[in-house]
Amino acid sequence: MANPTTIDGLEHYISQCLASNEPHMPPTGRILHWIMQTYAMDRYIELERKHLEGRYELKDNQDYNEKFFNLEFWLNNKVKLAMMLGFVRAQTGNILDLGAGAGHFMLVARCLGYGVHGLDIPDPVFDDLTDFFNLSRTIHRIRAFEPLPDFGVKFDFVTAFYTSFHVSEAKALWGEEEWDYFLSDLATNVLTEHGKLYMVLNRHHHTIGGLQYASGEAKRYFEARGASFHQNNGVVKFEDMSRFRR
Repeated sequence: MANPTTIDGLEHYISQCLASNEPHMPPTGRILHWIMQTYAMDRYIELERKHLEGRYELKDNQDYNEKFFNLEFWLNNKVKLAMMLGFVRAQTGNILDLGAGAGHFMLVARCLGYGVHGLDIPDPVFDDLTDFFNLSRTIHRIRAFEPLPDFGVKFDFVTAFYTSFHVSEAKALWGEEEWDYFLSDLATNVLTEHGKLYMVLNRHHHTIGGLQYASGEAKRYFEARGASFHQNNGVVKFEDMSRFRR
């Protein structure tokens, strides 16, 4: 069972991170230190208490969004992603994070010097945490064959990590036509001229139709359209989206 967040506990975790030889741990510690210097963490603890009073086991339960109050775990997770995708290198730009959830990746990217904006559906935990961290967000549900909103600006990167927007309410996965529309909309209306798309696909089980992950259909589709696809971890990287621009 997870314990309530405490200032002492966060400071102890920072010390562990900074002393670690694992590559992702010192950056996690530095980012957590920056967060504690930037935000009123006593207010964060109050928010956690509001959502989890007497139910701290939900911080360990993957079926509940209350798990996102486990700040140490999710920062560590997103720092690993940022390092794997090259966001910790000397580059800058604006990022649109689809399925932004509680905003942990946006928070890491902001600390690394990027401009960030998120998109997700409304949720009490997501709403409170993104408001607390002052992260800008558009409330919108992504649907097949429907364009994304007009954000008033284009982005250098679009990211989407472990999202489910490509799964219908009937548990049907998107097929080639749905993905083609989505990629064309991103390239034409959302990304800058040299913008990139980075995704990590969930291994959705008990779904029907569409581009299945386990069968290799998703890998074949994305690679045929110029992406790199890593079957072992679901990472999809489009370094050049120009072919989809209308």
